[in-house]
Amino acid sequence: EQLGQVLLPLAEEFLKGKAGVESMEWWAHKRSGRGAGHQLHFDLDEVAVAEEGTYPHPLVSCVLYLQGCGGPTLVTDVRVGDEGTGGVAAKAKAFLCPPATGRLLLFSGDLMHGVCPCAAFDPAVPRTTLMIGLWPAGVRTAPASAPPLLGPNMTGAMPSAKVKKVKSAAGGQGASGNGKAAAAARGGEWRKLCVA
Repeated sequence: EQLGQVLLPLAEEFLKGKAGVESMEWWAHKRSGRGAGHQLHFDLDEVAVAEEGTYPHPLVSCVLYLQGCGGPTLVTDVRVGDEGTGGVAAKAKAFLCPPATGRLLLFSGDLMHGVCPCAAFDPAVPRTTLMIGLWPAGVRTAPASAPPLLGPNMTGAMPSAKVKKVKSAAGGQGASGNGKAAAAARGGEWRKLCVA
């Protein structure tokens, strides 16, 4: 609930004109070693994909870097609903967010993203991240005993308290400043949000 109270004001810009956030899904990754990237993918309701052939996605996807090492997160402007991969992928724009301890990355939950492999790394310090998906009503969770296609999803209720408004600044293509910046993509525009 406390995490939701922090994230909702920061994600407010992405939530305009969309259904309200009803739940929060979270999972963690701890990766180390040469080439410890993660393939390009979409965050999806994997139960709906497997059972219905539909592709529901979170309203907002978030990455919290718990350790600032490893490869950068790559967020593209290719969306779940885009047709095929030819023309759209060939013209795609992308944003690289290098990891920094305490950095928070937010982006529209329908964007393709992944982690670039990293040649230089410290094997004693894994790339540790906490991912959070902010979902509308209707998302289903997969139990820990689900088939390999489905990963276990941990969901929590969103706080009922009112959220405070946070100012956001339109920015260029990149996160900068004191390592506490969060970059976010919405539509075809790239924006920066400051994280206190």
